[in-house]
Amino acid sequence: MSEFTQKINIETLILVAVWEQPFVFQGCFQIVDAGSTAKILYYFRCECEKSDHTNRINNNFSPLNYHFSHLFSNCNLIPLDNLNDAKDAAIYVLKYALHITLLEMLRQEKKRFLAIDDIAMHAMIERIKPMLDQNVLSNLEDGLGFAASVEFKPQEKTTQSAVSMLLTKFADFEFQKKSVH
Repeated sequence: MSEFTQKINIETLILVAVWEQPFVFQGCFQIVDAGSTAKILYYFRCECEKSDHTNRINNNFSPLNYHFSHLFSNCNLIPLDNLNDAKDAAIYVLKYALHITLLEMLRQEKKRFLAIDDIAMHAMIERIKPMLDQNVLSNLEDGLGFAASVEFKPQEKTTQSAVSMLLTKFADFEFQKKSVH
C-alpha cells in the first residue's frame, strides 16, 4: 500500500456564537486541499453542551460535547444519521477543527455575537460568498466573525478516509435539498 500524502487545511469561520447552555455556533468550514487549488465549503449549525456544566469550553476535546444539527455542502443538507466509519471520522475532524477555533476565539476574547435567524444567516452567507471566492476565511473575520485555521495531515487509515470524505463532499450521501421557509 502506498503512503497517503493528502494534506488539508480546515479554515473555520464562526459567524454566530450563543454563549449560553447549550452553546450554539453557526458558520462555515472551508476545506483546502494542499495538493491542488480545490476549496470545499461546508455550512454548519452546531450545539455544544458541556457535561460538567462549567459554561466554558476548555482544552479537553470530546466529540460527544458537539452535535451538528445542520451540515450543508452548497445547498445540500448532509444527513447526519446512520454514518459509516469514514463519515463519522470526517464529522469528528470537523468537530475538532471547530473546537480548536473556539479555543482560539476565547483566547482572543472575541465573544461578541448573540443570535441570528435563518434569513439573516442566509443574507450573511450571500455577503461573504464573493470574498470566499477570492481569498481564505481568515481575512473575513474583521466585522463578520472569527476565523482560525487547522492544518491536518492524516497518518492512519481512518483519518485518511475522513479526509477523502471531506474532499468529496460526503460523495456517497444522497443529499436532501435545503428548504427555504
